[in-house]
Formats: sequence, structure tokens, C-alpha cells
Amino acid sequence: MSAAARRSIQAMLEKTQAEAAKTVAQAEGQAKANLILASSITDKLLEKQRLEIQDRWINRWNGVMPTVTGGGNGMLLQVPTQKP
Repeated sequence: MSAAARRSIQAMLEKTQAEAAKTVAQAEGQAKANLILASSITDKLLEKQRLEIQDRWINRWNGVMPTVTGGGNGMLLQVPTQKP
């Protein structure tokens, strides 16, 4: 193998190692960010989020009761479709 070929292979190897190190550093940074985010989620925060969603539903309601409601048993009725 020629010296030029060895240098080319060595350069490719160094480039690949640098890219791998960059990828690992990014993954470690993302993992750290995920841990920080996960530790910031508390029961009070989840309750606040639930109440905000409930408030949005209340504000969207037009005051009219639904004309169709499901039965108490949760059964669904299959309606056959007509074929052309």
C-alpha cells in the first residue's frame, strides 16, 4: 500500500472518529436536557395543565346540550354501508 493511500485512509478514519465524537456529544447533551425537563414535571404542574385544558373546553362550549349521547353500556352500533 502506498503512503498516499495510507494517508487517505488515516484522514478518513480521523474524520469518522470526529463525527462519531460529535454525535455522542449531541446525544449526551440531549439526554441531559431530557433529564432536566423530566425532573421539572411535578404533580402541581400536571394539575395546572389539566385545569387549563378543562377551562378551554368550558370556554368553547356554546351552552347547547348534545343532541346525541352514547348509551351507558358503551356499545357501538355498526351501520351497514350501501355498495354502489
